[in-house]
Amino acid sequence: MTRERMDEGATTILDGIPVHTPDRAVGWAARYAATLTEAVVLVDMALAADLVTLDDLVLWCALHPSWTGIEQARQALLVSDENSWSPQETRLRLRWLDARPSARLVTNRPVFDRAGRHVATPDLLDLDAGVAGEYDGDSHLDRGRRAGDLARLARMRSLGLEVETFVAGDLAARGPIVGRLGAAYARAIRSGVRREWTVTPPPGWTSTSTVEERRALTASQQQRFLGYRRAA
Repeated sequence: MTRERMDEGATTILDGIPVHTPDRAVGWAARYAATLTEAVVLVDMALAADLVTLDDLVLWCALHPSWTGIEQARQALLVSDENSWSPQETRLRLRWLDARPSARLVTNRPVFDRAGRHVATPDLLDLDAGVAGEYDGDSHLDRGRRAGDLARLARMRSLGLEVETFVAGDLAARGPIVGRLGAAYARAIRSGVRREWTVTPPPGWTSTSTVEERRALTASQQQRFLGYRRAA
């Protein structure tokens, strides 16, 4: 239970029940999260659900500069992403950026071969180094899915990407990720620049990387293009 000021228009009626508007609800969650990392996770998942945009939340924070926890919310928005598909992906991204602050990371960016064929969509990709990261949760232990995962890794590596896979235990401490990322970057340097891949989509490709792009889809397009949400 908390008690604080209420803006005019900060609630809406949903199925007859007054609830907070998404920007205020997500702002509250980010302000009161136990850590900055968890604040980012909360924001990322609200963005993934298309409840709000980053611009919505930046504006909300700007309009409430002195509210409890607002600085944590602001810091969370600086590293939040509209295209993270799971909490663990977000945690892996933050660990990665902590270890490699200069990494030009993108989340779930489709990768194509030079003929414009879609090869894979890695969880994380450093565009400059050509190092990709995958987070494998428990669902990836399924025999059928594991076979598909290995085939996808082989396709990415065949195009010159260096791919490292992480699991839950790797996120428990900073050390394992730092060491394995360092090895992946070293392998990428040793292998030289062999870029047979691109993130430039072919003509007609439908992007779903932002909240606004996903909101603009028709119902049939959402069913077709956002099926990854059920599998992530």
